[in-house]
Amino acid sequence: MLCLFTGGTIAMEPETLSSLHSAGDILDYVKEITDLATIDSRQICNIDSVEMQPHHWVEVARTIYEEYDRYDGFVVLHGTDTMVYTAGAVSFILQRLGKPVIFTGSQIPLYSRLASDARNNLINAVRFALMDVAEVCIFFGSVLLRGNRAHKISGFDINAFKSFSNDPLGTAGVRLNLYRGRRRRSRAAPLFAPQIENKVCLLKVYPSMDVDLIDGLVSKGYRGIVLEAYGAGNIPVGERSLIPGINRAIAKGIPVVVSTQCEKGSAEDLYPSGKLLRKCGAIAAHDMTPEAALVKLMWVLGQTSGPKKIRRLMEKNLSDEIS
Repeated sequence: MLCLFTGGTIAMEPETLSSLHSAGDILDYVKEITDLATIDSRQICNIDSVEMQPHHWVEVARTIYEEYDRYDGFVVLHGTDTMVYTAGAVSFILQRLGKPVIFTGSQIPLYSRLASDARNNLINAVRFALMDVAEVCIFFGSVLLRGNRAHKISGFDINAFKSFSNDPLGTAGVRLNLYRGRRRRSRAAPLFAPQIENKVCLLKVYPSMDVDLIDGLVSKGYRGIVLEAYGAGNIPVGERSLIPGINRAIAKGIPVVVSTQCEKGSAEDLYPSGKLLRKCGAIAAHDMTPEAALVKLMWVLGQTSGPKKIRRLMEKNLSDEIS
């Protein structure tokens, strides 16, 4: 088993929520996991997850790819704030996995004097990484979730993540349970495609939003835009219509992907504004989370600049990110 460390709350000093401990410190502190498997570690970085950048995603994926044949499973310790972005990105950078990659972390530092969720999260993540699952997951609290379907729902609750469009892949209680719908272990060799385009924006639609925001992104050289739209993928098309800006962006070869702000739902061409977006050439994210739509578009633009191929890849279910 290989544990990759990036930092986060799990490694922080409880009094200051800073001064992060190293990978070696944490493994020494949770000695029980050595009864489960032989554990090696790699320190990717040691930062608060708000500081995570795309090059860190690539380094996590690259380390797994380079060490893939040496280990039966992988656990990634990561801060909670951007865990879904990293897990989602790794699911696109590393496709066709035959082994588990389990992300986890904690809401309370491991070294807290009173109580912490860190020990149980780490132990159960290692246990799941030894089981018959073969994809990028997040284990947190009591649930195992598909990494590119998860969303952080709380900054304080022990069960901090939920998937609204996809059932849990497993649960931890008296025993660990895995459910149907997960990808199972195989001898598949992973596909590694590390190219990422950084200049992509996630823009939430709101009342009084000015179309100049979209034009401004275009003028600043952004190569892709994800709109977090209302309801079933709806935007204003009357007063303060966003359509002219979307048309100008698409005319310049900049893909516009439309996701939904709703926790449950799908961006479709159901209402007149959705139909107009489709006619303009916008790409529906369907039931992808906004975070998954963002990192997927960043990955897609790292592979191609052709509008037809961008659309085909964005609409294709690559890593179970779309129902």
